Amino acid sequence: MKLTSLLVFLLLFWAVRACPQDVGSIFQSRVSFPETQAIDMRKVIVCGEDQSVWAISDAGKVYYKLSSDAVFTPFATIPNVFVTDIAGYNASEMYFLAGDKLYQVKNMAALTEIVLPGSRQQINGIAVVHASRNTYLEGYHGKRDWLAIATYTLAHSLFRDDGTFASFTPVSTGSSPDIEISNSSLKSIDFQYKVHPVSQCFGNLTTAYYNRVDTVTTETLLPESSPVYDGIVNCTYFEAPFNEEKDGGKKGFDYWGTNKGLFVKTSGSCGLAEVRRKLDFNINDLEELNFFRDIFNDKIVLAGANDGLYYSARSFSPDVTSEIDKIGFTKLFDFERRVNSIALELAGVEEGDKLFCQTAVWLATDKGIVKIPMAPATKNVGKDTFGRNGLLVSVDAGLKDAYCVSNGEEYKFRVNLPGSNPADYLVQWYRDPENYGDRIEIDSLQGLTEWTLSDRGMYSIKITLLSCGEYVDVGPFYLRDPERTIIDFNYPDTVSMLKGCKFTFSATSTTPGMKYQWFRNDQPLSETSNVLKAELPGRYQLFYIDPCTERPMPMKSVQLNEVEVPAPVITRSKNLSLCYGDTVTLSVEDPDIDGITFTYRWQRNGSVIPGETSREIKVSQAGNYDATINLGEDCTGPRSPTAPVEINELLKLEAPAQTQICTIRGQNLKLTAAQGFMTYTWDGVAGTSNFLEVTAPGEYFLEVEDASGCTASTTYIVVPYCAPPVPPNAFSPNGDGVNDLWTVAGLEDDPDAKIHVYNRFGVSVFDGSAKQPFWNGKVKGADVPDGTYYYVVTKKSAKPLTGSLVLIR
Repeated sequence: MKLTSLLVFLLLFWAVRACPQDVGSIFQSRVSFPETQAIDMRKVIVCGEDQSVWAISDAGKVYYKLSSDAVFTPFATIPNVFVTDIAGYNASEMYFLAGDKLYQVKNMAALTEIVLPGSRQQINGIAVVHASRNTYLEGYHGKRDWLAIATYTLAHSLFRDDGTFASFTPVSTGSSPDIEISNSSLKSIDFQYKVHPVSQCFGNLTTAYYNRVDTVTTETLLPESSPVYDGIVNCTYFEAPFNEEKDGGKKGFDYWGTNKGLFVKTSGSCGLAEVRRKLDFNINDLEELNFFRDIFNDKIVLAGANDGLYYSARSFSPDVTSEIDKIGFTKLFDFERRVNSIALELAGVEEGDKLFCQTAVWLATDKGIVKIPMAPATKNVGKDTFGRNGLLVSVDAGLKDAYCVSNGEEYKFRVNLPGSNPADYLVQWYRDPENYGDRIEIDSLQGLTEWTLSDRGMYSIKITLLSCGEYVDVGPFYLRDPERTIIDFNYPDTVSMLKGCKFTFSATSTTPGMKYQWFRNDQPLSETSNVLKAELPGRYQLFYIDPCTERPMPMKSVQLNEVEVPAPVITRSKNLSLCYGDTVTLSVEDPDIDGITFTYRWQRNGSVIPGETSREIKVSQAGNYDATINLGEDCTGPRSPTAPVEINELLKLEAPAQTQICTIRGQNLKLTAAQGFMTYTWDGVAGTSNFLEVTAPGEYFLEVEDASGCTASTTYIVVPYCAPPVPPNAFSPNGDGVNDLWTVAGLEDDPDAKIHVYNRFGVSVFDGSAKQPFWNGKVKGADVPDGTYYYVVTKKSAKPLTGSLVLIR
């Protein structure tokens, strides 16, 4: 037997861009605690050593829940103190900030005030840094645990092991930096401090930030001057140096939350062009989730907002700085609560290798404390991921997806587990004999980190972190016979290309990294990739190099002919000049040559029309058009003669003003249009007259057509109108033909108008209407006496019109 390869899996830090698993699926149904639901909780923390949960209410009260407790309990050791901040290693070693006083509580009972070095100082915040519990992260190895204390003038470290202090200030801060803590976690701590630097990136600034890892700090500046970014910074999350890949990885991202939104920029970037706003509302807290930390260091970001919790929609790694625009945030659940603070519950935190997994997210909200359990994360990775940066190494045969076993070969593999205790992980091997996706665990290999394989099939590895169930699937890779390789090279026996063009042959394979050899007229060519750009006619044949036997295997041969085609001729769907807004179809006929699919390059006035490659196009712009046959790369086919397209100017009719007509007076109206058109169509009746006489109100539609057949239209609106009614004040019904009738004019616009005439005793002598607005001085055929009479004219749209009239015969 022949030992052909030794694969060493170096599972270091995560370097792929996203979990195949939906990020949101790791979050389980949330759990509320009724005893806290009526309380506005301002902050929550989870102690890293015993997973006890502590919370501060908006009223400054402290609540706690040990890992064995089912409910939260008020903390009685400090009953009458307004607590503003809290930190701790475990329930027996807690710190409480109350005003300018800092207290340590041991064993949940003994209360001791901690006095800072020097004069009394205003304390802004506290946080615990578990430096000793991050031994895999650069900058923490062999470091000390310490309590960070941010004051108005200094930042202090209270070391856990000996109770000593160390004080430090950011550079160039002046005497009153007013230091605050903008983010803290097991990994590092971010400080915010007042400063007045002039930044070449963001101009004049009032505040700066730095991330502290033991004694190493990294300063970060954020924009302030633009109205978009001038909000109050509530929280930060900066990618510290230890989060970079150990093999010289690139910097990650800086996140910060303000009352105006969530912003992100590439670490170390300069200028507002490098800043992106991901959410546009108030952000109260930021936290990171880490998955497969000791294998890949995969992470996502959580953001607490006034309307709930958001998470980055994909995981990311520090080497994807070019993908800042791909980072997006998704709201978790239908969760309408103000999230004030976020904390993480861990599992597997032990002495030694310090393995840990996040098992739950804890939230301090305006309606109490909420717990969101998390399912174990999963990830699938392949050869390419492990092959990059030395993560997958082949000692003898080279890195492959497939290995040949036809001649009795066997292959030896080894997994190098992270950390110093392999028992923290379970290694399982799977085989699918038929490659159908039904894999079966190889029981004899369970737990082994070194093995030898020789049976055909599809293989994969599952590596599980036992402390929390996170696992990684590595693979698949194949052991198979040589004939299992499939090459796709489907061409007819004869193909053609235009003279002066290139023809592209390509092949695809089920085996990545396949090598090829091309021949023309039985002579080898220099091309060894899967693509050949043929420039000359001839008989072409492809051979592929079998990955197992390393012998050339022939594919079919294809005859490539060279043909000439005539220049295309453009035909039009319309030969007249076009009306404004019309389109005309320009088309050419494909040459009658088998085996060639023709496309075209259309031009207008010498400029290429983007996206138009078919044999016909529709155009609506004036210009000179031509078409060139386009076949293959670097092909210049014949061009058609120019086809001119003329477009008439937009035919316009001036919109006529609204006119009036008084029909009761027998008024006629003449509607007149502009002269010079071939046809005038008034209300559907075609003619050559440019005017129309009307005797009634209404809408009159006119369409005109010019000599090119282009049309325009408009509508004339005629409304009824007569002068307001003005009844005469006298008349003489004596039969002389002069003033024999008393007539009320101007009622045409109100057919319901009424006319009443009364004598001086109030007796009605005449009742008229808009249709009969005249009185002859008679009642029931008899003349009324001369004298003064009184009238009332009523209309819907006006007050009654009253007055008197004199009848004289």
